[in-house]
Amino acid sequence: MIVSTTYGKVEGVKEGRFEVFKNIPFAKPPVGELRFQPPVEPDRWDGVLDATKFGPRAMQDPLNPDNAGAVMSEADCLNLNIWTPACDGKKRPVVVHIHGGGHCFGWNSEDCFDGEHFIAHRDEVMVAIQYRLGVFGYMYLGELLGEKYKASGSLGLLDQILSLRWIRDNIAAFGGDPDNVTIMGESAGGRSVGGIIMSPLADGLYHKAITQSGGVPTIRDVKSAARATEEILPFLGLTKETAAEILTMDADKIVEGQRAFCASVSNMVNFLDAVIDGVVITETPEERIGSGKVKHIPLLVGANMDELRFPIPEETDIDAYIDFSLRTFGKNRPYVETQLQKRLETMSKKDAIADIMTTYIYGNNAPRMAGLWVKGGGKVWLYRWDHTKNTVPLAHHFSEMCYIFNFPVEEYHKGYPNTEENRALAKKMNEIWNQFVLNGDPNADGIPYWEPYTSFGPGKRMHLKTDAYLEDYDLSKDCDLQMPVQVMIL
Repeated sequence: MIVSTTYGKVEGVKEGRFEVFKNIPFAKPPVGELRFQPPVEPDRWDGVLDATKFGPRAMQDPLNPDNAGAVMSEADCLNLNIWTPACDGKKRPVVVHIHGGGHCFGWNSEDCFDGEHFIAHRDEVMVAIQYRLGVFGYMYLGELLGEKYKASGSLGLLDQILSLRWIRDNIAAFGGDPDNVTIMGESAGGRSVGGIIMSPLADGLYHKAITQSGGVPTIRDVKSAARATEEILPFLGLTKETAAEILTMDADKIVEGQRAFCASVSNMVNFLDAVIDGVVITETPEERIGSGKVKHIPLLVGANMDELRFPIPEETDIDAYIDFSLRTFGKNRPYVETQLQKRLETMSKKDAIADIMTTYIYGNNAPRMAGLWVKGGGKVWLYRWDHTKNTVPLAHHFSEMCYIFNFPVEEYHKGYPNTEENRALAKKMNEIWNQFVLNGDPNADGIPYWEPYTSFGPGKRMHLKTDAYLEDYDLSKDCDLQMPVQVMIL
């Protein structure tokens, strides 16, 4: 199959019922003078581009076991993959999947998160994108290197926005509808969805949004972003005075320093996310979302019951572990410590800190975002993932993904235990997500009728599990409204 894009022709491959196009560049290589600069549209090419094989991953830690044998490239990472039933001119709904990984890890060619599994039998098109990660995509250099680098803390977000422009201009040739695009992601992917929502540069490029364990909690003010950069610099062997050396530093050396930095913090995405820089993002979440600028976008948002409630080994120095964990909140730490002390009245230290991290890194942020949405006049469905019969017997971070993509491989962080109950739940979850993509409404067979929130007050939160149920949940009082939306302030 050969398809013409605005930049040249691409040739894909037939895989099952899908026509698949891989490693299509949507930007010039972000290297040389383009390092730490906004992405630029690719040059046109002559001939036919081979789009039958997945491309390299963005620069990330090669020592991570999941990167064993993988190819990473600073130059060739800004690519996307497309799964379509047919390149026939039909206008199908399009879903754009943005991978997670703490903004330091991840790729768009994971076999469990592809169009074959998500779309299955449906008449949709799926696109999976990549973006610059870690220091390359989210290290704010505007304070140190000047106006030219004002957008440097949001480059990963700008990559995502440019990919959406590519989709708008080209997806019709692949059988997709550029006027019916859903963006979805989990964890850093969910935060990426939140960043896209926050940026006026993305207005008109998407029409529905799904954010799982994400949203806007790590969108940073400029001061916090600048302070985060100061904390990262020593791990790169740099100071504020020598920061310009990063422009020509070997990419592998940057990754080495990033690895050391990530090991020193308990939640790296708080340090590496988009910035309210006046260029890419111009307002706070309260201002942009709460004022109704995105009220026309249906939103599906939620988190998991046991996000960070992993078992803590017996030999752990729990006081040191608590201190290490609480550092992720910056100036919000005193408030979070107060909530920790309240929990310690009835919980052990291990249970209390697990509950604190689950609540304030993830759990509290979904209803907060839902509240902002309805304050702005929008429509939002709020959920919590409660299913515990997983490879780790908790409804932990990421555990819902294999159900949404219906991938029954018994491998940690990849698939679900292949039982009849889990297969039925995966079919249900996949249907809920696809109903939202198709119709802007997640209601599906096998769950109670689920009404969206349309006002800042009482409503229903869906608990997703084998026996899904609705809970009375008041956005105006059932979450912690005292905790700032920006969870880390430096």
